[in-house]
Amino acid sequence: MIKFHMESRKEIYSSLCDRYTNEISGLRKKIRVVSLLRLVVFLSWAAAFYFSLKTDLATVFIVFILFAGVFIFLLRWSSALSYKLDFARALFDINNNEMKALNRDLSAFDCGKKFVDSDHPFSGDMDIFGEESLYQYINRTCTSGGSEILAGMLSMPLKSKKLIVDRQEAVKELANDLDFRQRFIATGMIFKESDENRATILKWAAGEPHFLRKKIYGFIAFFVPTVTIISLILVVAGLLPLSVLALCLTAQWTISVANLRKVNSIHQSLGKKLEILFKYARLSELIEKKSFYANLLISLKAGIDNDHEGAGQNIRNLAGLMNAFDSRLNMFVGIILNSILLWDLQCVLRLEKWQIKNRDNIKMWIEVIAQIDALESLSGYAYNNPEYVFPEIDDSSPVWIFKDSGHPLLNPENRVCNNFSIEDYGNFQIITGANMAGKSTFLRTVGVNLVFGMAGVPVCASYAKIYPVEIFTSMRTSDSLQKNESYFYAELKRLKELADILKNGEERFIILDEILKGTNSQDKQTGSRAFMEKLIEHKGSGIIATHDISLGELEMVHPGKIKNMCFEIEINGSEIFFDYKLYNGITKKMNASLLMKQMGIV
Repeated sequence: MIKFHMESRKEIYSSLCDRYTNEISGLRKKIRVVSLLRLVVFLSWAAAFYFSLKTDLATVFIVFILFAGVFIFLLRWSSALSYKLDFARALFDINNNEMKALNRDLSAFDCGKKFVDSDHPFSGDMDIFGEESLYQYINRTCTSGGSEILAGMLSMPLKSKKLIVDRQEAVKELANDLDFRQRFIATGMIFKESDENRATILKWAAGEPHFLRKKIYGFIAFFVPTVTIISLILVVAGLLPLSVLALCLTAQWTISVANLRKVNSIHQSLGKKLEILFKYARLSELIEKKSFYANLLISLKAGIDNDHEGAGQNIRNLAGLMNAFDSRLNMFVGIILNSILLWDLQCVLRLEKWQIKNRDNIKMWIEVIAQIDALESLSGYAYNNPEYVFPEIDDSSPVWIFKDSGHPLLNPENRVCNNFSIEDYGNFQIITGANMAGKSTFLRTVGVNLVFGMAGVPVCASYAKIYPVEIFTSMRTSDSLQKNESYFYAELKRLKELADILKNGEERFIILDEILKGTNSQDKQTGSRAFMEKLIEHKGSGIIATHDISLGELEMVHPGKIKNMCFEIEINGSEIFFDYKLYNGITKKMNASLLMKQMGIV
């Protein structure tokens, strides 16, 4: 069944790749034709202009306007076709990358390395971030804000049943709308952005206007250019001496130079961000045109629709203002515009009017886009794994049940699934087993599916029921030369952190792999038993893997609280067979010595 689902998704993505390959080919042909037409029109324009010079001025003017209009039309057509080509290429890449992902190649997606936090309660042990991580497996974000929100969804799972269920419904709705998801991602992919781009725009929007606070600037921006234009007309008509126009131009440049530093500061904040603004405008418009039925998506869309013009149009207006402001980057154009129209001052006044009107909205608009961007990633994961199930959320009593659960990063063709169940506080499963038998993988399977369940996405299981709770793990403790910490001390610090949390009455689902690995066997046995007693006393719940089979005796001391489970192996002479299935009881077979012999160590 799993293979069937995967193959059906591959067929869909393959078909879309073929479709966009043909579309790309067609657009390239059109662009070549339009480029040829532009050349023909330009040469015809030059020839017609030359011959029209022998006629009257009106003919010259008509020829110039006519050909200029046609040429500008072709330029815009070419620009529109180029954007369509970029869009089609992005859609091809999306589908091609999804086919690779289904074949376990995640190299096209950001791994979230910047979100790695060694002090996090569980993300390091659960491979949430980094190469070949769960984040990389899920991440399809196209905005910097979306990537941050997705990281938060995986590292800070929800604890509210209502919020989880609302997100589940949103993920289900978006998962079923492949076209919308891919158009959204493609739109975002065309224009790359950085965290700095977004932060700079938001910082400018949140700042205080400088020029609008002084009414004199508004008067100057209207009066001086008006006088200059009138003077120019009168000088051309011979009604005023040139010195008057020179005086007006001098006044304009004096005003421009006097405010140059502040104007440059504003331009630096928003300059060269046209593509990012147009990107957010297009993403906003996609959301505005989409009808949603999931409560979370309806609520998010309301944040985009909070202005009568809509977020998309408002952001386009800002992009238009910035496009006009960027005219100053052309030295020749900048000199002319600032000489006649006080262009810099006109632009910053319009920008500050936009800033005052939308300062409270733009942060919300970008946040909504980022939220939907992150939900797109969760939905893509759900779409690619239709055999996974959304867990039942039970916030009335502690219960964690997974049937036929597996790790989502494992190849489905080789994945071995197991059951897991804990249904009260103070309950633990102790997992014993030989080396490489599957203990650590099973711990991560339980942890990852619990994280995914609380993140509002389907889990790799045939059935799941979870009680939302914070997770705490200790599996990969390491020493630190910089902190002058030994491995054992680092592990003790981690366990102390957990003990303090439980003493404060806080709930945690606990996942521990081999308690007290850094000490001798007798010490480890005594310390592990004592720590387990404390965990039970403070009503901790979870799962612990160990090679210390003596911990299994706790099942008799705490009947109903401790349950022994194990991974067994089959040894046939010098051969070892692993089935990775979970069984009741304590393991009876170990394999360290045999593995060392097979590797030629002893």
